[in-house]
Amino acid sequence: MRRDAVERREKLLDAAEIEFALRGISTPLESVAERAGVGPGTFYRNFPDRQALLDALLDRSLTRMESRENETDSVYSTCELIEHIAQNLVTSPVLSEYWRSAGRDSRMATLARERFIRIAERCLADGAKKENLRHDLIAEDLPLISSMLGAILCGRDLKEREKIKERALSLLYTGLLSRD
Repeated sequence: MRRDAVERREKLLDAAEIEFALRGISTPLESVAERAGVGPGTFYRNFPDRQALLDALLDRSLTRMESRENETDSVYSTCELIEHIAQNLVTSPVLSEYWRSAGRDSRMATLARERFIRIAERCLADGAKKENLRHDLIAEDLPLISSMLGAILCGRDLKEREKIKERALSLLYTGLLSRD
């Protein structure tokens, strides 16, 4: 893909995150194109429909997690991964809506979940003992933890979501720590 095309696609994804955060995932796609400063044709060449746009947003989020590992040559600690998820719920709640709208039968959602589980496996393998986490914590628990953190979305604004995030993490860490 040409560099300008990659940049335009990234601009569209950035615009989608903003529009979806402000108006929800049902906002008109033309609003996303307008915010990105492109016409509808350019938008639809990149993303034929809303689902393709949401899939691309999810892919980008997971790629960023994976890239961080490659750039720093270290995996997230389990707690860092959980905090990353919580912060995304505060600042970019659109991916949570995606998970709810995609459903269990979505091939892309299934592949994304598998990628997320692989990231979680690396986190647990690298840091379970260092972080004093409970011995029965498994990678498949991380999507459940992510769902539990979904309570952050109850906040009416950024400040309230941040407050809920702090309390949810406090309660969650109490349950994740080893009792040994």
